[in-house]
Amino acid sequence: MPMLLRVLPNNVDALDEDGNPTRAFPMEGMHDRYVGARIVVGEGREPTFGEMIASNVRGPARRVVFDNAGPVVVPCTAYYLYGLRHGDILPADEETAMHAGIKFVAQSQ
Repeated sequence: MPMLLRVLPNNVDALDEDGNPTRAFPMEGMHDRYVGARIVVGEGREPTFGEMIASNVRGPARRVVFDNAGPVVVPCTAYYLYGLRHGDILPADEETAMHAGIKFVAQSQ
């Protein structure tokens, strides 16, 4: 059975001037799914792939919404280990932190 990691989105990694998150960590190999988050435009609809690529929607029309659904289970790949080591995503437990070679700090509720 492949090794699995339990990760959380880092919702304070990149903030705009108003303190709103501006980016999310993409799921490996998926252009429109993010670890524990969604990107929405306008009144809350998700952008089409064409909008994401062609116009690179930014500013007040684009928002990152975190799901707060708890840890996301992902395979233990170099991609996710990189995200953990660089703070793009956070370990949800000590075992995940150990596999990434980083210190585990429990998230406050």
